[in-house]
Amino acid sequence: MLEKRDKLRIALVFLISVGLIFWVLWMNIFPNFDYQFDLDKDNRDRIKDLVIDKKRFIIFPVDILKNQGDYLFDKISLKIKLKDDLPSKNIEITAYDGFETLLYPIGEEITGQEQLRSLLHYGASDSIYPNGSIVAHDDSAYLISRGLHLPIFSADVFTRNGFQWEKLIKANSDVFLQTEEGEKFHYYSPHPDNSILKIDNEKYFMVWEKQLRPIKEGLLSEVWPDFNWAEIKPNKSLPGNCQMGISSEKIRCLFTDDSKRMGSAYIFEIKSPLGEIDKIDIKLKTSLKKDLKETFYFFISRIKTGLINKYGKYL
Repeated sequence: MLEKRDKLRIALVFLISVGLIFWVLWMNIFPNFDYQFDLDKDNRDRIKDLVIDKKRFIIFPVDILKNQGDYLFDKISLKIKLKDDLPSKNIEITAYDGFETLLYPIGEEITGQEQLRSLLHYGASDSIYPNGSIVAHDDSAYLISRGLHLPIFSADVFTRNGFQWEKLIKANSDVFLQTEEGEKFHYYSPHPDNSILKIDNEKYFMVWEKQLRPIKEGLLSEVWPDFNWAEIKPNKSLPGNCQMGISSEKIRCLFTDDSKRMGSAYIFEIKSPLGEIDKIDIKLKTSLKKDLKETFYFFISRIKTGLINKYGKYL
């Protein structure tokens, strides 16, 4: 028979094991992601502080870590440290879930066939796939833009930016290799020039030189019957508020997101004069307020996807 001391040891090992399993499950089902960025260092390609159409934005691409895009977040904490004191106590920052591209101003409408053809074949001959095409070559997907083929970083970048797998064109190598390779379409990239966007299942736009140019109804089908497009929803405003920190050069904001993220970035519109930013701290959280069943199913789906990616070739 086991002595009392041995029973205590077994019970302790059992409790530690159960506790460890519970902790791992908890951290995966209700994760917190913490990002700190120093804009003077090497994070400028990931978090952006820029002006678009005379408005200032901080743009944070959410897929900054592998597989992170599958989580359900309901709290977004934003902390900003300035290089100088706040010029004003009135702080107004609006948060969005969406796409950097949709911040572009609306440009001149494309109304004529020749006008559209000139953009579809800009930088390339008529024999090459039109700009805006999504093509597959050697197990990779590419977007044709300005006559170049841009490698799409991952399947998640492809789907999160609204592109359609069923519209993917299998490239003829002889034709495809007539185009040179351009810059990679990464998770922190806006839609490149010549991307055709269908916004909220309504009008088509072409991205061109940091503008969204509407395309006259029916014109795309006349010029390019089998055209490619990305289907996305308008940027969604997130409720929240901001306030000054203890020191006068710090701002603290908290926003909530009650539904699954739909865009490629969290966007913060700075509506108050802030001056030069020194550091930004962003935390993404999944709390108990999220539907437990839905969150658990997402956790299980991440495990399933990971197993398929790792061992699928052996099946």
